Amino acid sequence: SGRVVVRKTELRRVAATMSLRSGAFTLSIGEAQFHGGTLRGHAAVSGQANGTPKVKVEANISDFDHAGGFAALAGIQRMDGKGTLSLALEGSGKHMQAITNGLSGKVTLAAKDGALNGINVEQALRRLERKALSGAADVLGGRRCRRPGPSP
Repeated sequence: SGRVVVRKTELRRVAATMSLRSGAFTLSIGEAQFHGGTLRGHAAVSGQANGTPKVKVEANISDFDHAGGFAALAGIQRMDGKGTLSLALEGSGKHMQAITNGLSGKVTLAAKDGALNGINVEQALRRLERKALSGAADVLGGRRCRRPGPSP
């Protein structure tokens, strides 16, 4: 296919196959262009003996643009550079939330000429040095939660 769009994620020049055999659905992407890089992967959904579905995903995206790629995949706007993302995940459960909550596996990201935008590393390290336990929430721009309790 020349172009495939799933939600906000666009793939170009896609070579893929889908099959359904013995109750197992598989999708294999031999090669696709993704934000300047190459995607190859395999996903399978099959039933287990107890009747719950099992999902297994293996993918590799090599030499892709992090800014556009992570924005499309996960809405992450703070990454720049080029690199490779590899993942091998599997999970099972009675519904999608159970499957995603029980995912296990490995995700590897290698970046070159990259940056995390909007994070002042020097300031974050100073905060962690001063307040090792309570300062961790501020590192990525998060907020610390105050627990309700008696007023002083």
